[in-house]
Amino acid sequence: MRTTHLVTGCLVVLLLLAITSTTAFDLVGKAKKRPPSGKPSPPSPTSAPSPAKPKVQAKRAPRAAKAGQNARKSAPGTAGSSAAGKAGASSAELVVEVSYDGGKSWKPRQIISHGTRRAAGRVSKDVVELTDHDVIAFNALVKADARYLVRVGKAMVAIPACSLASSRFRERLAVHLDDDGDVVALSYILRNPVCEPGKVRLAKAISLKSEVVFDSGKLATHAAVPSVQELQAAAEAEASVDNRPWFLRYWYYILPVVLLLMLPGGS
Repeated sequence: MRTTHLVTGCLVVLLLLAITSTTAFDLVGKAKKRPPSGKPSPPSPTSAPSPAKPKVQAKRAPRAAKAGQNARKSAPGTAGSSAAGKAGASSAELVVEVSYDGGKSWKPRQIISHGTRRAAGRVSKDVVELTDHDVIAFNALVKADARYLVRVGKAMVAIPACSLASSRFRERLAVHLDDDGDVVALSYILRNPVCEPGKVRLAKAISLKSEVVFDSGKLATHAAVPSVQELQAAAEAEASVDNRPWFLRYWYYILPVVLLLMLPGGS
C-alpha cells in the first residue's frame, strides 16, 4: 500500500512540475514578443522617401503663380481690344429719326451704316415697315398738309407728308459727311415733290422704301457720288414713266372697239 501511495504522489508532483514549466515558457515567449515601452518604434523602410514630396510641390507652386500673373496681365489687353472693336463698329452706324409733331418728339425709324468713316458713294437700301401708330400719325400729317421731319445726327430735313405719300413712299436720302464721319447736311429727294393733299389716299399700311446715299466731303469728287441735282433729275425722270396698267394707258384705243361691238349688227 505504501508503494502505491508513493508512486501516485510522484506522478502528481511530476504533473504539477510539467504544468508549471509550460506556463513559465509561455510567459517568457510573450515577454520576448512585446517591444519595450520606453523606446520608440523604428521607422518603416517605406516611409523614408516621403520628405522629398514637399520639394516637388514647392517647385510647382511658383509656376502656377507665374501662370496666374500672366493670365491677369493678358486679361486687360483682351478686354480693351474687344471694347475698341465695338467702338469702331458703332462709329459707322447712324440712326434715322422721325417726328410727327413738328419736332417736339423724335423716335428712331431705322439704322444705316456706311461701313467706314470715309466710305463715299456707299448706297444703303432698306424697306421700313411702319407700325400702326406711325401710320395713323402720318395720315394725320397728310390731312393737315403738315411736314414730315427726318433727322440724322444734328442734321434735319422737312418735307410735305403728302409728297411722300404721292411718291408711293419711296425716298432718296443723301447724307453728307465730313472727313471725321460726322453728318453735316441732309438732302431729301422725292419722285413727286408737289402734291395736293385732298387727292392723296390715306394708307392703311406703309412700307417705306428708303435709299440712302453717303457723300463724304472732298472724297466725293473722286468717288463719283451723284449730286443733289442729279438725284432730283433721276427722280423726275422716274416719275415721268407711266406705270399704270396697259388698259388704263390705251383705253382710248379699246373704247371704240367696244362701242362698235355693242352696236346692232356690229358682230
